[in-house]
Amino acid sequence: MITTRNQRHNFQRRLTLGIATSLLVALSTSALANTQVIHAPVIDVVTLTQEVRERVPTQRCAVRTVRTSSYDRQRHVTPTLLGGVVGGALASELGRHSSRKGLLIGAGALLGGSVGYDISRNRNERVEYANREVCETDYVVREHHEVTGYRVRYEFDGDVYETTTTQHPGATIPVEISFRPLR
Repeated sequence: MITTRNQRHNFQRRLTLGIATSLLVALSTSALANTQVIHAPVIDVVTLTQEVRERVPTQRCAVRTVRTSSYDRQRHVTPTLLGGVVGGALASELGRHSSRKGLLIGAGALLGGSVGYDISRNRNERVEYANREVCETDYVVREHHEVTGYRVRYEFDGDVYETTTTQHPGATIPVEISFRPLR
C-alpha cells in the first residue's frame, strides 16, 4: 500500500510540475510579444439603427352630461305582497282542475311577488343628469430609430479593415497591434 501511495504522490508532483512549466513557457512567450496601440485613419462610418415601436398611453378627459340613477331607500313591501296575492289567485284560477293546484298557487305567488318587487324598484328609481369629468385612455404607437452602433472602415498598413463599434470613432480609431517573434 505504501508503494501505491508513493506512486500516486509522484504522479501528482509530475503533473503539477508539467502544468507549471507550461504556464511559464506561455507567460514568457507573451512577455516577448510586443503590443502597441496606434490610431488608424477612418475611411467611412455607417450609423446602424433599429426601428423601435412603442405604445404610449394618452388620456383624454372631457366634461360630459351623464345619467345618474339612485333608488329611494325606503322600500315598501306592499307591491311585493300584492303581486304575490295576485299571482297566487291567478294561478289558483288557471289550475283549478289540476291535481297540483297547491304547487301552482305557490309558484304563481312567487312569480307575482317577484314582478311586484321589480315594478316597485323601477318606480323608486330617480334618474338625474349631472356634469362629470369622463376620461378615456387611448394608445398611440410611436416609431423612432435607435442607434445600435457604427460600422467603421479604417486603413492600416495599406489594407482596409472593417469593425463595429458602439461609439462614433471620429477621424481615427485606436487599433492594437501585436508583434512576436516567429521562433
